[in-house]
Amino acid sequence: MNMYLFCADCVFFLFLPFFPFSYSPPTVKVGKKETSIMVTHRIGTADKAFQVVDAPESLRKEDWARVVCVFVHGPAWQFKGWPDKWSEPAYIFNKTLGLNIKFRDQQVEPNIKNWNVTVLDLERQNRHLDATVSGNIWTHIEKSLLMRPL
Repeated sequence: MNMYLFCADCVFFLFLPFFPFSYSPPTVKVGKKETSIMVTHRIGTADKAFQVVDAPESLRKEDWARVVCVFVHGPAWQFKGWPDKWSEPAYIFNKTLGLNIKFRDQQVEPNIKNWNVTVLDLERQNRHLDATVSGNIWTHIEKSLLMRPL
C-alpha cells in the first residue's frame, strides 16, 4: 500500500533492510496488509473518495468501469490474472491513467516506454520533494477524470 501512503500522506518508503525512520499513520494498521483503502482528495470544492486497491483480483466486474489510475512497475506479468481485456496493457492504458513512480537515477522499464504511461521521478537524495510528486499524481488524476466520458 505504498501508493496509498504516498497519495494520502506524501510518504514513500524505500524497501531496504535499513531505513532511517519509521512511520505509522493512524489510517494504516501496522502488521496487517490491507488490500483496499479509501483516500479522500479535494477536487474543486468537493472531497472525493478514491479506493486504492492492492489486489485487483478482488474487484468485481462492475468495479472495473470505475478504475481511474493504474500504477505500473513495468513487467507485463503485473497484469496476469486481471479479467478479460484488462490483462492487456494497451487496453488498460487506453481506458485509464497509467503512472510509473521511480527514482530519477533508475532506468525506465522498456515496456513502459511502449505503453501510454506517465513517468514521475522521485529524488533519492531530496526526499522533501516527495510531496511535489504526490501533488503531480493528483494533478494527472484530475486531468484524466476531466477527459473521461460521462
